[in-house]
Amino acid sequence: MTRPELIATWELQRRWSIAANQLKASYGGWHRAALGLVVAAAVAETFAGQFAEGYDGPGMAGVGAFCVGLVPIVGRWKLGTGALRTWVAARSVSEALKTEIYQCLIGCGDYAGGDAEATLVRKREEVLRGTEPSLIEGVPPDDKALHDIHDITGYLASRVDDQIAYYESAKAREQRVVDRGRTIQTGLAGIGFVLGAWAALGNTGTFAPWVPMLTTIAASFAAHIAFGRHEHMVITYQATANRLRALRGDWGAGRLQDECTLVLSCEAAISTQNEGWMARFMSEN
Repeated sequence: MTRPELIATWELQRRWSIAANQLKASYGGWHRAALGLVVAAAVAETFAGQFAEGYDGPGMAGVGAFCVGLVPIVGRWKLGTGALRTWVAARSVSEALKTEIYQCLIGCGDYAGGDAEATLVRKREEVLRGTEPSLIEGVPPDDKALHDIHDITGYLASRVDDQIAYYESAKAREQRVVDRGRTIQTGLAGIGFVLGAWAALGNTGTFAPWVPMLTTIAASFAAHIAFGRHEHMVITYQATANRLRALRGDWGAGRLQDECTLVLSCEAAISTQNEGWMARFMSEN
């Protein structure tokens, strides 16, 4: 491939994609840390109240208070709207550049006729307008090569099939998170029920105070799953994969015969999925 602006745009897209992945990993890591602090606080406070006489109750209470105090700090500085907006913005730039690259490769949309690379430069500048270049400073592109696509067959194999595989893999990953969270919640609820029943029978000593602790932890896991929109992502990944399969099927069956209509429809489906999850994340934070 000897189209320098296309290669330059691809390398730029890879840098934005890597930056977005790093920001997402940081955001998710801090959110898990906040969950860990809530769990640690609940355990420490319960332990302090239950075993205050035999152990270092004040010390455990101090640990619990320290963990509770850290939660809003983490929430404000690492999980606030600014951190979320930065991650979403980086992902938005990455995906927008990728859309322009594939339309340029196949020569559809704004790239039909004329100087495709000049159009790509103009569209690239539009995408990058208002972004923060510092987000990709020191981020080198990876070794993922851009496929040299010349026809619709190459587009379907390199773009559509790759996206379908990604959505299926991502859906499975998100579903595992949901299932794991539900298993933990169910287990904690079951233990809490048994301890609560035990206390109701008059055994109000050792285990009764742990019931509210288990309830707090179970609620924290539920909030963690809801905050990550994992169930929503499962639905959108599956829906977009199905839409791309349907478009591919329409092309194979001859129900869709114009190449650019197929390309633009596929890119619209991918863009809709990206814009949908980004808007949902931003609107709920």
